[in-house]
Amino acid sequence: MRRRALDLCLDLGVAFSGLASSSAPFLVATAGLLKSGGRMAFVVPAEIGHAPYAAPLLEYLVNSFSHVQVIAVRKKLFPELSEDCWLLYTEGFGGRSDAIDLTIVDEFKPSKTVPKPTVRIDLDEWRNVWNRRLRPFLISASARKLYADVLDLPGTSRLADFANVGIGYVSGNNNFFRRSAVVIFDAIGLQDIVGGIDLPVGHEDDVPTYLPPIRG
Repeated sequence: MRRRALDLCLDLGVAFSGLASSSAPFLVATAGLLKSGGRMAFVVPAEIGHAPYAAPLLEYLVNSFSHVQVIAVRKKLFPELSEDCWLLYTEGFGGRSDAIDLTIVDEFKPSKTVPKPTVRIDLDEWRNVWNRRLRPFLISASARKLYADVLDLPGTSRLADFANVGIGYVSGNNNFFRRSAVVIFDAIGLQDIVGGIDLPVGHEDDVPTYLPPIRG
């Protein structure tokens, strides 16, 4: 089913990698069902602000709708879930957008109308400066300018200029996939050496590293 969804997106001109969230082809396929002038609104993963799959998704949306708006909500929409969520609203199917409207709110409050944008994102800046990511627009314009000026310095390099970076993680039963620092250091005989060292990890003493079998 997932392969069929990705193939359908290819037919609509959108290429997603196998790492894309299933929400991305769902949104593209749904848009493909709209009549001219149609609109749609969805709760979407907050990853739409930074994940690699968000770039081709947003490109498709701005090239298919006359208005594209993302509402970034700081407080969790669903506190009982591990997924952070934002809101997506589009209208005018068959048109093209000249910008992305981004609304930043602390907390979601129901409204009969679409909220006003906090910032209107220029597509050229979004594409050429911020690598088609929305999250830089959560900070102030002055802070973004500072980052952009640094990027333009001759001695500045992006991480991607000298490294191929991949990321992957499993949510859910993380204790099954993650070994604690105590277990890892004990297994490799370093428990007496690393005492008192602060570990750069997410919470407590968990180390997000796969530990291969120790062979004698």
